[in-house]
Amino acid sequence: RDWSQTCALPICVVRLYRPFYGLLVVPGVWCRLENFSSAAVCMVLASDNYKPEDYICDYDEFLALKQCE
Repeated sequence: RDWSQTCALPICVVRLYRPFYGLLVVPGVWCRLENFSSAAVCMVLASDNYKPEDYICDYDEFLALKQCE
């Protein structure tokens, strides 16, 4: 799938090359995590316990929510 041609939402690739880099992903932003090094750690800080029903895991559903299709 060519993600850049999906809709008018901006696409940004963020590479965290240093162990002291971090990234804040605010609600309403689609995020894919990929290309981890073998020693990488992904830490997630959240205000509540994980509840699957609170998350959108399908990109097309996300686009529909954002009204991009």
